[in-house]
Amino acid sequence: MSKYLMFIIGVGALFFASCKKTTIAADPNCPLDSAHVIGKYKISSIKVKIVGAETDVTDRFDACAVDDTMNILPRNVYENIDKGTPSTCNNDYSGNWDLVDSTLWIDATEYKVVGFNCNSIALAKDSSGFKFKFYYNRY
Repeated sequence: MSKYLMFIIGVGALFFASCKKTTIAADPNCPLDSAHVIGKYKISSIKVKIVGAETDVTDRFDACAVDDTMNILPRNVYENIDKGTPSTCNNDYSGNWDLVDSTLWIDATEYKVVGFNCNSIALAKDSSGFKFKFYYNRY
C-alpha cells in the first residue's frame, strides 16, 4: 500500500470535490483486538481529506492494487494476494503485522484504526499534510 501513497498524494491534490463521509458502525460483540482482526479483506474505497472534505480516490489507484486481498493471519503474518485484474499484475507479497491499542502496524507502516467491526475495517494514514483512509470489507 505505501508504494502507492505518493501517487495518491499527487493525484489527490488535484481533486477538491466532497463526498459523503463514510463511517463503520462499531459492534460490541466484535471488539478491536488481534483475534477479531484476523481475516481476509478487500479494499472497498480509498479516500483523502483535502480542505475539510473527504474525496474518494479509489478509481485513481492502480487496478493492480485495488483488486488485491489482504489476508491477516495468526502469528502476526499477513499476505497480500494479487487477484490478477488485469492479468499482467504480480503483486503478491507478505510481511508482519501487529495491533497495539488502536494502531495497526503493517511491516513498519503505522495505520490508525478509525473504524472496525467484524465485517469491515477503516485505516487512517497521515502523510505530507493529507489524511488518507483505506476502507476494507471482510469477505
